[in-house]
Amino acid sequence: RTAEVDKFLCQDCWDELSESLGGDYCPSCGRDVSRYGLVENHCPNCINEQFYFDSIARAGIYAPPFREMILAFKLSDKTELDVIFSLLVNSALPVAAFFDEIDYFVPVPIHWTRRLTRGFNQSLLIAKKIEHPTATINTDLVRIRRTIKQSLLSTDRQKLLNVRDAFAVR
Repeated sequence: RTAEVDKFLCQDCWDELSESLGGDYCPSCGRDVSRYGLVENHCPNCINEQFYFDSIARAGIYAPPFREMILAFKLSDKTELDVIFSLLVNSALPVAAFFDEIDYFVPVPIHWTRRLTRGFNQSLLIAKKIEHPTATINTDLVRIRRTIKQSLLSTDRQKLLNVRDAFAVR
């Protein structure tokens, strides 16, 4: 931790947040699992699922209090939390097996109307603070249609259909 991080979180809050961080997880889906429960880099929950990426690095679990921090960052203009999120990303990413293979960081774009309302793209703010010796930010992914807020949808299928054909590469 740094003094800058300590400006935003007291020790009790940091202790509570720490429960949502770290731990062993499946490199394919990100769910909590012991490394001894993996079979060919998959956990029992995702062994038969198809993924369109090679691996992940997980900075935290989307559960309280981490979830509330993410929502405050995105929806309540708490952009100063980018200091904490960048610390977490910069702790998780260098230990990922694929760290040296990263060419670009591609922040997920938000629709221009949402950016106008919100005033910023949260994924771009974090991407700008990622420390990597060679990778750069690439903004060639664009959002071509407005979608319903994912938080208003209840199932993974609804969320998947919501973003289908919402993006294009410049």
